[in-house]
Amino acid sequence: MSSTVKEPQTERKKDARPSLMQITVKSPEWSYAHLKMIYDPPFLQSTNSSLYPPDILTWRTTLTASLTQFLGVMGSAIHIDILHIKHDEAWLRLPRSDATMFGVAVSGYVGSTETRAVGFKILGMGDFLMGVVGKGEEDDLWEL
Repeated sequence: MSSTVKEPQTERKKDARPSLMQITVKSPEWSYAHLKMIYDPPFLQSTNSSLYPPDILTWRTTLTASLTQFLGVMGSAIHIDILHIKHDEAWLRLPRSDATMFGVAVSGYVGSTETRAVGFKILGMGDFLMGVVGKGEEDDLWEL
């Protein structure tokens, strides 16, 4: 008479599962912005100009000019990383503590190039990059 002892199935499955961990980010270090450079009069899509579409140097100098105009030397010291440029739009990373001042400075800026006025339109701002990137794609989803 031999008896076999079976292990309960629930015990084996419970040990194989990874434990779940929840993390809450209360105060992220960075904020992200999605901007569009606006020209007046606007460039046409077929326009061949050295000013359009803006390159990384144009973005950097125009952003610095807008921050300096509104906040002075302190504005020009705000650290901005240009993450990606696509045509006349850019995705930026900046310190979270400067995000509000940055938004006010760029939204109210009107500068000039050789023949046109230039400014910015904020397409999205947030503490998480995927929230800012997804915002633009969300608008495209509902356009017919």
